[in-house]
Order: sequence, then structure tokens, then C-alpha cells
Amino acid sequence: MNYQKLLDNIQRHLDVWGYNALFRETGIPLQNKHPQVFLYFDYEREFGAPINIEIDISIILDILKKNNIKATWFTVGKIFERYPSSIEQLINTKQSIGSHSYEHNPLLLYKNYNMIDQDLKKWKECSKHYNLGPLSYHSPQNRLSYNLIKALCSNGFQHIVISSVFLRKEGSSFITFRFHRKQNKLYQIPMIGDDWLVYTKKLSPNDQIKKFEDIIAQSNKTYAIGFHPWILLSDKTYLNYFSDLINMLKKHNIDLITFDDLTTNDYS
Repeated sequence: MNYQKLLDNIQRHLDVWGYNALFRETGIPLQNKHPQVFLYFDYEREFGAPINIEIDISIILDILKKNNIKATWFTVGKIFERYPSSIEQLINTKQSIGSHSYEHNPLLLYKNYNMIDQDLKKWKECSKHYNLGPLSYHSPQNRLSYNLIKALCSNGFQHIVISSVFLRKEGSSFITFRFHRKQNKLYQIPMIGDDWLVYTKKLSPNDQIKKFEDIIAQSNKTYAIGFHPWILLSDKTYLNYFSDLINMLKKHNIDLITFDDLTTNDYS
């Protein structure tokens, strides 16, 4: 399914249920003086990365430690089973850990509700021994479906990162929404970009950083910016890009937070 068909599918649900039945604008942040940014990683290893490289996340963790930053690591469930020592690395450095699905199968997210629900339950089972914080989710390849949102709510997930392509715009600024289904609330953080356009040479590192800078300057809202360890570790250019982005965010006094920093009191 291509992006346009996916958007059309989402729009059909909006037409049937009404926009406000699915999403309602929420005040994240409420009284924040500066924009908030979630730095996150899609931690996939061989289960999602298209190239085979040695993954040593300690290199990235050292950069985060040097800058006194914690990030959210959306982790494929199979990594808990095959690479438990790397999970311990994340926990020992007080990183936030979320779900990037159990098996990283993007097409699964278009299947029926029971298949998606089973994947989420497998992820929760393999991660339950680590006493993780609030459940957060970022889907493989930014895929989105109504059944996915429904399953996330049913499984107690509280936060989801969604590509800003799916969101309404108010003027030139993005809006943060929350999803309501019965008593469950799934709070959405808009992802304004990741390292993919730099990796595919569609944007230079400087141009991508400038794009992020312009978006964030529009308002004191909450945004997510993503990375892939396999991209950052494939070439020093991408590690330098990551460090330069951090320097830009720090220069503008932007609060860098994780999902573990949020509580229900942060939402209106």
C-alpha cells in the first residue's frame, strides 16, 4: 500500500467517525517556555536494517552521555531475546525504551486486529522483566492503521509517535492530538523527520538541521526527531550530523525529554 492509499484509508475512517471522535487537540506542553523535543531511535538491528553492519550502541550512548541527554529507544521485541546485554546498556544509562513492534513487519500493521494485537502482546511479554516506564510506540516505516491504534489502546500504550504527514496543520505549525477510545487515551507526538533523507542524499545534513530548526521555531510545541543506529554507525558523516543536530537544539534552549518524563498531569 502506497502513502496516498494509506492516507485515503485514514481519511475514510475520519469521514465515518468524524475527526474529533478520533483525535482531540491537547496542550502538550502546557506552560512550556521552550519547545520540547523527543530524540528517539528505531532500534532494529538485523530485524529491520537493510544493511549488515556491526551495531555498537555504546558509541551513540557515549555521545548522549557527553551531552547529558536521554533518548527514547523504540526497540524491536526480538532484540530483547537475542541481545539482552544491549537492553541492559540502555537501562544502565537510564534511556527510555518503547516498542518498535515485536518482529518489525510493516505489512502486519495492515492485517486484522488480532494479528496486530498478538504482535503487541509478544513485545510486552519479552519486555516485562525490565520494569519499563509508560508504554510508547513507533511503528515500522511510520505505518499507521485504524486497527493499530485500536490495538495500542487496548494494550495500554500511552504514547505514539506519528509522522506529521498524517496530521492537520494550523497555519504552518503542527498540532499535537490525542486519541480517545472508551476510557483509553493514546497521546500522539508528531515526528517532524528522521535521518532517512540525509542517508538517501535527498537533503544534506545542514539542510535537514535547518529544516528542523525552522519547524521548531514556529511555536512552543512538542516534536519528535528520529534516528536509526545502523545509519549513524554506517559512516562518520551521520554521527557528525547527529552531534550537530544536538548542538543546534542546545543552542536554542530546547528541552530534550523522553516519554518517561511525561505523566498524565502534562495533558489537558
